[in-house]
Amino acid sequence: MQAGAEFYDRPEFQDQYKKETIKSKEIAREMSKEKKSSRNDMSMLLLGPGDSGKSTILKQMVHLYGDGYPEDKRQYFKYIVYDNVIECAQDLIRFSVKIGETTYNGKTIDCRIRDPEVDKCARIIMKLKKQQETEITRDYADHLKRIWSDEGIQNTRFFGNRFNILNNAVHFFNQLDVLATRA
Repeated sequence: MQAGAEFYDRPEFQDQYKKETIKSKEIAREMSKEKKSSRNDMSMLLLGPGDSGKSTILKQMVHLYGDGYPEDKRQYFKYIVYDNVIECAQDLIRFSVKIGETTYNGKTIDCRIRDPEVDKCARIIMKLKKQQETEITRDYADHLKRIWSDEGIQNTRFFGNRFNILNNAVHFFNQLDVLATRA
């Protein structure tokens, strides 16, 4: 017999003993469940330089295998995407001016914006401030599409290894209509 069990043999404590036994078994079951579920947990250390995709992999794992993102997080990410697209366009415009005309493999490449309408669009986009939660409205999307389709900007993109242009820039510039409808 277990030590102290004779205490619970008394009729006035048997109900208390039953309740404690039930509670103890519930706790043991919960602990067993947690132990089993923690066997499936993994830790992952992601190493790499900035903009190499560490956060992206983590976010994709949460999206694919987790519960997804709550609405407030999605709204937050939306503005990060908008800021990245605008910043990328501004970088392309800036480097278009900086590179101007250049020679590559004996061939002259013109990176300047030559169309006055595209130049107007570029001036509007250059006035936008980062971190202002600027939405990509239909007008901004149209300006960005005109800039992106400009031959000088596409030539500048070719020299993207000379400045920090995001790897996903092409994807987001090709999705401007979708981004504008979600603004």
